[in-house]
Amino acid sequence: GFVYRPVWYTDVEGADVHATYKDSSNFFMAGHWVDRAGAQGQPVIIKEQEQDVTLIGLEAGFRDHTDYLFRLFSNAIYTK
Repeated sequence: GFVYRPVWYTDVEGADVHATYKDSSNFFMAGHWVDRAGAQGQPVIIKEQEQDVTLIGLEAGFRDHTDYLFRLFSNAIYTK
């Protein structure tokens, strides 16, 4: 894959962590992602405990590569 603008979260107190990048030096198997080492093991999907807010650090709606990511969108929208 090509990763252009990923984010991850470092101050997650008060949030539930729903997904993290794998905590291994080979967490990104193939493609292009400049400066990816800082993301290793970091939270990438979090949900605020006190508010109805979910943050997704992946580009889940990028181009036409969303086949397996629609579930993330729907869960973030419809799950309470």
